[in-house]
Amino acid sequence: MQAVAMDMWEPYIKATIAWVPLAAIRIVFDRFHIMGHMNKAVDAVRRQEHRQLSAQANDLLKGTKYWWLYAKENLPDKYRAAFKTLRDLNLRTSRAWAIKETLRDLWNYRSKTWARRFFQRWFGWARRSKLEPVKKVATMLANT
Repeated sequence: MQAVAMDMWEPYIKATIAWVPLAAIRIVFDRFHIMGHMNKAVDAVRRQEHRQLSAQANDLLKGTKYWWLYAKENLPDKYRAAFKTLRDLNLRTSRAWAIKETLRDLWNYRSKTWARRFFQRWFGWARRSKLEPVKKVATMLANT
């Protein structure tokens, strides 16, 4: 066995370690679940920012929830121009989205060394972002 891919749910991890030889060094968390956590963080940042903007009678983020959850290349063409305009603004949501999209590059690495270096740089950026939901996911990933 080379690896065991799974969700980051603690009961899965504990059961796998208990029943699979050498599982503690062979568990790999899959991209789908990691990016799911990042999408939730981006959405939490968007919701917080939307509430703050709405309190100032600014509906800039209204109706944009799903735009931020798409991978850049999967955004439907009809939203691309409006989304680019939003992304280029100095929004916390834009920063959270950029951090999420950059994390996707992790799966392009074939070398553990280069993947670790990438993750360390990404982790530093995420931790310095001042975006609590993003920092929480970054810490969770670093601790698993």
